[in-house]
Amino acid sequence: MILTRGGAALAVWVVYLAVVALLPDADGALTAPHGPLLSVVGVLTVGLAAWVGAAVARPASDAAAALAHRLPWILFGGAWFIAWQLTTVKSNLLHPPYFAAPEVLLAGLGEDWRLLLSCLGSSALLFLTGYAIGSVAGFVTGLLMGWSRRADYWLHPLLQTIGPVPAAALLPLAVLVLPTTYLGAAFIVAFGAWFPMATMTRAGVRAVPRTYIDVARTLGADQSFLIRRLAIPAALPDVLTGLFTGLGTSLAALMTAELVGVDRGLAWYINWVKGWADYPRMYVGLVVLIVFCRALMVLLFKLRSSLLAWQQDLVRW
Repeated sequence: MILTRGGAALAVWVVYLAVVALLPDADGALTAPHGPLLSVVGVLTVGLAAWVGAAVARPASDAAAALAHRLPWILFGGAWFIAWQLTTVKSNLLHPPYFAAPEVLLAGLGEDWRLLLSCLGSSALLFLTGYAIGSVAGFVTGLLMGWSRRADYWLHPLLQTIGPVPAAALLPLAVLVLPTTYLGAAFIVAFGAWFPMATMTRAGVRAVPRTYIDVARTLGADQSFLIRRLAIPAALPDVLTGLFTGLGTSLAALMTAELVGVDRGLAWYINWVKGWADYPRMYVGLVVLIVFCRALMVLLFKLRSSLLAWQQDLVRW
């Protein structure tokens, strides 16, 4: 099975290389040198061939299992790139400037990689700062509301009133009140993470069975022990759900902040090149943004797998 599907995947990517190298470009198409694209895809195809060979030699290995899991996506990716190439630069069916072939995007990345790297670093710093502050503030707020009835009485109505307000709507107020636009942008990113984190932490703490607390108190546990060793561990699944939810809302707030109040970042770059009608570079910025968001999601999944290892045999992730 691995040999058959692996051979099919290799064949698809070899066909793609042939399409790029052998078929002529259409007249009037937006083109770029094919060499860099052929080099990158060629190296990846050789790597795929080595992976398939290792999987066939040792079908019971982890590498073989990983390849078998990913082969449908590898096949789909090859077919997608063939269709992309044929409909853009080879036929001009999807004509420029709104559509561009992969080699044009690769050329744009090669020309702007320093600026893109700088924008990625700026976005990452702004996001991680705001997301960390908002998550910690949301966790503390939710813990207080979940554990203390008095705190819940005062804080929960505020959470219900202010929390659902879109973070982007607070940007004008944040820029007006805070001394710099950067701090205003960090504030709305933090606000985007605060509300879901506070809501889910409160729910997780309040869901701790009362019998657990009574038994722990009977055995001599004090308030600090109950919070550290009982409430917080029991609420971890909900806390991590709050982290995942806050990730999406914080990223949306980040994009709004960079479009309106920050002069550097991935969203700023995308909007800047779009203003020049440089759509290939706009697509490059979108790809970098997608990779950045995907990396954050993978890191959160790794964190959840580490903190909730005891759930792996009980809950399907």
